[in-house]
Amino acid sequence: MIIKYIILQSNNYIIKKRLDKILSNNLLKYSRSYIKNLIINNKVKTNYKLLNKPNKKIFKKTLIKIIFKKKKKTIKYQKIKLNILYEDKYLIIINKPKNFVVHPGYKNLKNTLINALIYYNNFLILIKRLGIIHRLDKDTSGLIIITKTLLTRKLIINSLKYHKIKKEYKGIVNGNIINNGYINAKISRNIRNRIKMDINKKGKKAITYYKIDKKFNNYTKLKILIKTGKTHQIRIHMSYINHPLIGDKKYNKIKKKKNSIKFNRQALHSYFLNFYHPIYGFILNCYSQIPLDILNLIKIIN
Repeated sequence: MIIKYIILQSNNYIIKKRLDKILSNNLLKYSRSYIKNLIINNKVKTNYKLLNKPNKKIFKKTLIKIIFKKKKKTIKYQKIKLNILYEDKYLIIINKPKNFVVHPGYKNLKNTLINALIYYNNFLILIKRLGIIHRLDKDTSGLIIITKTLLTRKLIINSLKYHKIKKEYKGIVNGNIINNGYINAKISRNIRNRIKMDINKKGKKAITYYKIDKKFNNYTKLKILIKTGKTHQIRIHMSYINHPLIGDKKYNKIKKKKNSIKFNRQALHSYFLNFYHPIYGFILNCYSQIPLDILNLIKIIN
């Protein structure tokens, strides 16, 4: 259910307009007929009293409350090939390609990992978030853990909470990094743009370790280990130390040069997972090869 309030002031003049016209002027994205139906079906209150007559004129200072029905989003089953590296009765480890969204979002209810998982194993509907306990950005490739039972989900989340799951990435950043290091900078949502993150002293704790894998002219290939799993953590942290990932349009603040390399996604890949199996107890080491587009990028900058 979505509720919207409109406050009409009439200190110095009389409003004297029909209720349906007032709502039409304030709710431009809805049709007049849709607004009429809302009023007729008792979805509008004026000064806390139901008003179901569209032609009723408003004469005084009024609080109008409108109740919208929220449309239920249906997620479709889709036969999308999954690159499964490991699977047993309790969990799955998937190698996610680039340009593949994990969770459906606004106006994006298909062609996601969730759509594929429902088709692959519809019992996952019984598990919160279909067993996904961590995610990768659309254009970050690599390893994701899917839990198949409620108990497994609880145990894996607990392992993440206490940093018992080792997640390593490989990334290529702009500039020459001289020494290995770490970044300890808190992260929160950008106030103006909710799909971006910011470094903020009042944010949530985020720690990223990085180790030089190979040096190039003006670029550095890194092994990156995250102690926490915040949204866009690696991307925002590398940008924070002025070494943004190649191809990261959202967080790359460096001015483009004429001969700068073009890459159509952030050069970041989740290549290694290490953790104790929550049920069987043995150590799971899972590797994912660097994808072809990043290998080609390395050839170009080498």
